[in-house]
Amino acid sequence: MRARMIELSWSGLRVPAIAVELDCSQKTVRCWLHRFNLSDAIRLSIAGLGWSNRVPDRVIA
Repeated sequence: MRARMIELSWSGLRVPAIAVELDCSQKTVRCWLHRFNLSDAIRLSIAGLGWSNRVPDRVIA
């Protein structure tokens, strides 16, 4: 259900419409959208710290 909330939000539906579509409260929808947005922001900030996802050259050689 959480993934569907995000999908509906991305497609342009507002919180009240998502709540009706999924038969849950607006508060629940807002809570999960907020948590998703927060976790996404954390991932983006970590990615900007200069951490590399590639294998160092010395490990490959």
